[in-house]
Amino acid sequence: MAKAIYIQERTTGGFSLVELLIVVNIIFILVAIAVPNLLPANGKLRLSGAADVLVERLDRARVDAWRRHSTASVAVVDNFTYNVTMDSNGTGVNTTYSVPLPLDVSFPSGTSTAPITFDQNGRTSARTLQLQSGTDTRTIDITTLGNIGLDTTDLGNTTTSVSTTLAPSSGVAKTSPYTP
Repeated sequence: MAKAIYIQERTTGGFSLVELLIVVNIIFILVAIAVPNLLPANGKLRLSGAADVLVERLDRARVDAWRRHSTASVAVVDNFTYNVTMDSNGTGVNTTYSVPLPLDVSFPSGTSTAPITFDQNGRTSARTLQLQSGTDTRTIDITTLGNIGLDTTDLGNTTTSVSTTLAPSSGVAKTSPYTP
């Protein structure tokens, strides 16, 4: 006599444990490929953000000096910090606050710690500052007229350098293409 073989069909929906493990392994493989490619981009974003903040602080100090007919300054303290001295709260008194750079972003060794001091006309001595993260750099040029230019060609982008200039008649900072 032949024995009857009964095959039980699944009656419940869902995925088996093996199917779920295969999907999870595929996700882990994709993440392992993607994460190392995203880490350099994260460093470039931190560098760009730090350069943008430094340009903004320089511009605020320059406008503050011009607005109050006084002085304001930005000074590199060490490779990872700079100080801003200006009337930041509108009381007419200069206060100094310290600004740390983001992780993995620094001023190159040998960067001058002499302050960049803006006079009552928003002018200063010409100066170049650089920020670096790994092999990438951002260059900030400050002209004697107080124009502040951010050079982004170091990141391999197309040239999108900008400069901020103070319109003497209005006291409003304007952005324009930068030509050194």
